[in-house]
Amino acid sequence: MYILCISDKNNQERRENAVSEFKKIGLEFEFFDAVMGKNMTQKELDEKVLIRNFLNPGEIGCVLSHLGCYKRLLDSRGKSLVIFEDDVIFTDGMRLSRLKKLVDFVESRRAPAVLVMQTCEYDYGVEKQVDESLAIHTAFGMHNTHGYILNRAAAETITRLQNPIAFQIDLFKFYYFLTGMELFSLNLDLSVQADRKVLPSTITADIADYGKFDKERRKAFWKIFWGKSFGEQMGILGRRLKKHYLSNVTRKQFLKESEKSGHS
Repeated sequence: MYILCISDKNNQERRENAVSEFKKIGLEFEFFDAVMGKNMTQKELDEKVLIRNFLNPGEIGCVLSHLGCYKRLLDSRGKSLVIFEDDVIFTDGMRLSRLKKLVDFVESRRAPAVLVMQTCEYDYGVEKQVDESLAIHTAFGMHNTHGYILNRAAAETITRLQNPIAFQIDLFKFYYFLTGMELFSLNLDLSVQADRKVLPSTITADIADYGKFDKERRKAFWKIFWGKSFGEQMGILGRRLKKHYLSNVTRKQFLKESEKSGHS
């Protein structure tokens, strides 16, 4: 099992947090020195991205850091990679035995596959029961990269799609739309992100104008879309429709169950 923890080599507090968390469950890991976008020149940043002035330096550095981890995997004979960020907090549900089972599941997938070690808003049912209380769920979109597993095919796919960098590394639904990548989440949180008040983010501040931000990332999506063949475009549109349909069905089920609970 190959485990990397992305960390700013100059941030001792975050490194100490990571070491402490990994000791809790007896995980052996390696630090991967994060690429700090703030230390790059504007020319260097512009050369890395598909659309200029969209992602901030911290976000660009974050993508480059994760792509650097993927390169480690692709340069080896490994089948999968477990990635954590240095602000990760493991819940009581995280155990080494469980992590090994999750890795085995991801490695068993033939298609590009990513599994985040937490619950997901866009959750569409059980794919595999891991043990009596932990289950892997199918998902079509999720965020956060503080704890996830990907197989070799996924590392290859994301590396290809993010060259040049088109959007944030954790915009997983775009990977699903554009490539059909399999996405999985859990019914329990095994890893969560530390409170920003305790460990402030080294990537970005809150988005001031979300409308503009969303418009720019959609622009990146469609720029990639129009570069695809007609057949690939039809597949992308089909996956978008499927995701939106299932989202509506899931929402209606949630509202129905909420109404029942309210009357009981």
